[in-house]
Amino acid sequence: MNKRQGWQQTAIIVIAVSLIMTFFMIRSANRFMNEVNQAYANLVISDVDLSQVPDGVHSGSFDLRIVAADVKVEVQGGRIESIEIVRHIHGRGAVAEAVTQSVVETQSLSVDAVSGATMSSKVILKAIENALTGAALRGAGDAQAATSDGQTGTGTGTE
Repeated sequence: MNKRQGWQQTAIIVIAVSLIMTFFMIRSANRFMNEVNQAYANLVISDVDLSQVPDGVHSGSFDLRIVAADVKVEVQGGRIESIEIVRHIHGRGAVAEAVTQSVVETQSLSVDAVSGATMSSKVILKAIENALTGAALRGAGDAQAATSDGQTGTGTGTE
């Protein structure tokens, strides 16, 4: 075997290995996105009875793998006074942060998602729900973190 044939065999092996690796990376990425899309499709945002939420600043979070949010929700006298987004991993969904103003204005989680940033909007809303639900549970003497419907996410509150 001469040098030229050796280089050709090496090139063929490198190309074959590269194709196999690319196939498995694409397959893995597709599986990951299917899991995210399934979790998103099952995401339910529920309103919280604000009269059950103790006064104070309550923290909550929700993580949908490609979009995540940590929030602090200030509640006084059964009203949401302010919402601070502590962390928001969002890709192009930064505009979704405007959803917090709608929640404060309506005193409800039943608000429209921001157009063009629906997934980020819903993740922020779920983090707010988790903060309020966790606070309400602790206010009722239950120290568990709030996650509803077995969905990924945590809700913790501090006063």
